[in-house]
Amino acid sequence: MRGRLPSLTWPAPGPAAPGSTTATTLSAAPSAAAPGSMPAATSASSLDRDRLGRQQRRPGCIVPCILLSMTFSLRPFLALASALALATAHPAQAQLRTLDNYSAASLYPTDDGSSDAVDLGFGIRLFGGTYSSVFVNNNGNVTFDFASGVSNPFTISGGLAEAGGPILAPFLADVDTTYTDPVSYGTGTIAGRQAFVANWTDVASFGQTELRNTFQLFLVDRSDLAAGDFDFEFNYTKIQWDAGAQNQGIGALAGYSDANGTDFLLTGSGQLDAFTDSGSVATRLIEHQLGTPFDDATMNGRYAFNVRVGVVSHTGQQGGGGDPFPDPNPSPVPEPATWSLAGAGALFAVILRKRLFRC
Repeated sequence: MRGRLPSLTWPAPGPAAPGSTTATTLSAAPSAAAPGSMPAATSASSLDRDRLGRQQRRPGCIVPCILLSMTFSLRPFLALASALALATAHPAQAQLRTLDNYSAASLYPTDDGSSDAVDLGFGIRLFGGTYSSVFVNNNGNVTFDFASGVSNPFTISGGLAEAGGPILAPFLADVDTTYTDPVSYGTGTIAGRQAFVANWTDVASFGQTELRNTFQLFLVDRSDLAAGDFDFEFNYTKIQWDAGAQNQGIGALAGYSDANGTDFLLTGSGQLDAFTDSGSVATRLIEHQLGTPFDDATMNGRYAFNVRVGVVSHTGQQGGGGDPFPDPNPSPVPEPATWSLAGAGALFAVILRKRLFRC
């Protein structure tokens, strides 16, 4: 409860009459009126007295109080913006698959090296062939018939068919791990299924070491559907470069091929900076997704393919060079970061109210 307001004085607005005081007094209570006369008007309303009293107790508080009043008037809009911030948050970003009972190996630090044939841990059917092993190639791909040290991406017109044999390529480019972490690979299980992964973690390109990429090829057994069936994924968490110093202006290629006319390239393949995190939103690998993973764990940066009876397919746009991305020209909707700032503004309003409530 507020205490009794003390008397306040301030200079009179005009010259004082002879014999009168030179200040006007505002009392806490009005003086009694003379008998038979009308009550004298007070010098200020009770609301004015309260406001003036608060100003005397807290000099300079009037401006924050005005701002607080404005904040309250905007509070419904700020609350709406905060709700929109939560509703428009970025979808989950792809994570590299991790395996239980993982048996890992790695390439030696190299520019264009490859592994020997590596056992998958399960048999697969792909493009009319049957395989139980792969060759892990440093330059962002695995092959099935032989190792490949190719460092320059193939021409866009020829695509991955120029590899000369079946290939799965999450990122065919001139990877150089001479001064970075080596490419690792191995077998294990996931959700009770046999699986294989090859990880290119924080790898650089030939001619530079500052920019790094992290991506993965993941294969999982689906023999529960039919013998030789499997799924594979390309997972991307960081793409800072897409061409080495000797790639002659051709960006990385991402996709698959049987070398006999059946191939698929992700949109942006062969185009400089198309796949990078700082490139066009329409083609950034970490900003899009494709297909349905074996466990339905869809997320941006994950591209899932299903292989049934040796034929590769995926939900959404089918293979053969079509655009796999949901919308390469999205509507100009404010980015989630904008809504997040608005939500922060709403939180600031609450804090401001608590701090200025006693004004």
